[in-house]
Amino acid sequence: MDKLPVAWSELWSAYRGEHGEERAALNQAQDAISGLNANQAVDRSLITRLFELDRAQGEELAQLRVLVQMLFELVVEKGLASEVELTERLRQVLQARATAQTAASRAAAENQREEDRRNPFQIKTGGR
Repeated sequence: MDKLPVAWSELWSAYRGEHGEERAALNQAQDAISGLNANQAVDRSLITRLFELDRAQGEELAQLRVLVQMLFELVVEKGLASEVELTERLRQVLQARATAQTAASRAAAENQREEDRRNPFQIKTGGR
């Protein structure tokens, strides 16, 4: 029987050399998946906590609505302003606030686009 032209160890080394990057990427992906599985319990507790905070915030907003309504009625009752005046004033303030928020959101989005243009390969993480 003739000898193989290439030793098995050389063949294996050649294979590993050609596919080493793919193998390293697969190992890295497996490590990431393992990390996600390990963090799954933490993520569930964080989500539960976020739901609890959301419920508490909703309750607080309901209480604030009642307070604003009570103050609104008190101001009208005491004759300090008419219902029409208060309603118009509230509409103007809310509209000005919404306009300011829209302008700020546009500015933030433009800043982000500019940063993305300067650093196209930057990895984004949760906060943005």
